Amino acid sequence: MVYVFLGIVVIIALVVAYGIYKRRQIYKSVDELDQRKDKALNEPVADEISRVKGLTISGETEEKFEKWREAWDELVEDRLPEIEMYLLDIEDTANKYQFRRAKEKIAAAKEHMDSIEKEISAIRQEVDQLINSEEKNREEIDTVTQAYKDVRALLSRQWQALDEAGPALEKELDNCQEELEAYHSEMETGNYMSARERLLALQETLERLQTQITKVPQLLVDIDVDIPERSKELRQGLQEMREQGFSFVHYKVQEDLNEIESELELLKKGVSELMLDDVSEQVEQNKETIEQIYDSLEEEVEAKQWVEKQISQIHNRHAQLDDLLETLAEERSRIEESYQLPEEDKNLHEDVEKELEEVDKDRRVFKDLHTHRKQSFVDLRKMLENLGDRMDATEEKIRRSLERLQELRGEETRAIEQLKDLRTWLMETQLKLQKSQLPAVPEILIEQLDDARKELEKATALLEMTPLEMTRVHDALQQSHHQVEKASHTLNETMDRSEWAERLLQFGNRYRTEYTELIPVLNDAEWQFRNGYYEDSIQNTSKAFQRLVPYAFSSLEEEWYNQSEQQTVKT
Repeated sequence: MVYVFLGIVVIIALVVAYGIYKRRQIYKSVDELDQRKDKALNEPVADEISRVKGLTISGETEEKFEKWREAWDELVEDRLPEIEMYLLDIEDTANKYQFRRAKEKIAAAKEHMDSIEKEISAIRQEVDQLINSEEKNREEIDTVTQAYKDVRALLSRQWQALDEAGPALEKELDNCQEELEAYHSEMETGNYMSARERLLALQETLERLQTQITKVPQLLVDIDVDIPERSKELRQGLQEMREQGFSFVHYKVQEDLNEIESELELLKKGVSELMLDDVSEQVEQNKETIEQIYDSLEEEVEAKQWVEKQISQIHNRHAQLDDLLETLAEERSRIEESYQLPEEDKNLHEDVEKELEEVDKDRRVFKDLHTHRKQSFVDLRKMLENLGDRMDATEEKIRRSLERLQELRGEETRAIEQLKDLRTWLMETQLKLQKSQLPAVPEILIEQLDDARKELEKATALLEMTPLEMTRVHDALQQSHHQVEKASHTLNETMDRSEWAERLLQFGNRYRTEYTELIPVLNDAEWQFRNGYYEDSIQNTSKAFQRLVPYAFSSLEEEWYNQSEQQTVKT
């Protein structure tokens, strides 16, 4: 029973604590809204509105003044007191523990307060805008009036140069005068913001008119003088170039000039209608087209000079290539009598011949185009440059082929010299074997010497064949070199091992009487030595010496090693 009572007490305490916490939150929100209400009520809106009384209270200003005053009175007398009552209602709702309803009313009160603050801010901004408009108008009207006078004076000075655009510009300037008068009327009737809009538009118009008055004479000079004169110069230049043999059927020069000249009247009409941006763009485009025509003609003249200079050289080069190809054919024919040509060398002549035929075909096409003026010299130059590049490549191939054929002769000479050197090497190896006084020659050395002789005979036979197959000759010489080198190395190794085996037998004979167990070992080793089994003899005696006389054997090995090193250095 006690526990139940305690549980009820705890629950009641929690409910009370929760209620206190939620009410504090609501009271805090109410305080924040109350502070915002007081701040809005203390805003110097009435003072701001009263600033308007220093202006002319009529027209637009009077309407705005009445609107702002009525809006502020409504805020002070009705809407802000409503907020006060709303906040009291929220507190009463919270005291009744209707927290959800209280939160909903707080949200509505915040939204209502936001609307009030926004309206106050709008009133103050509109008042500032009206006051500032009046001040800026008074500050800037003198500048705008002077700008109007300056533009009027400029129009008068430039009247003759403006041609038909003058009346249109004068009409626009008359409209500016009317706008000035309308501006003063708006200011007198208190329509300061409307006057501000007129003044800004008037400034922009005067700036535009000043630019146009300056720009029109320049455009008219381009349209009436510069472009026609340059077009005339171009036509005269074209005629002179035709008389010098140039053809312009490949260019749109005449069409472009006709189009430019036909547009001049339309451009002049555009100037009179003050469509200056469009006219300026088209004038610049026409001037650029004329410059491009000049550049094209200059390029054509340079190309003609280059082509005329290179034509004879191209013909001469083709004849030289024919002669060079004939030389290649003759050299190849002679080489094939003695050598078997690689497959790529066989095909090279046919490939070069086909390339030269294609070059000749293009050369004849070029000749026809040049003779009958079927293409511009600029295009003929590109074609001639391409022909030159292809001739360079063909000539390079022919010369490489000739060099390759000459290399075949050189390869034969080098192969003969190499074969001679290998024979000498083998002969020296055999003489060295004869002088070595080996007790017996190992079977492996005999086989290697025999293989070396066979490879040399094979290489000799290949060099005597007609036609020569240098690839097979090179392979045979490489194999011969390998076999001779292997036999020479084996001989040197055999002589070295034989000498060491003999030295070990001599060393063992010193201890024959001292160690009787050495006698059979030395007898076997001597037999092996006499029959050419030098390595077996060395292994058997070395094992016995390491066991019986290790220190003496170690000294002998060291002495032998040093002696071998000295001989290697001398060699």
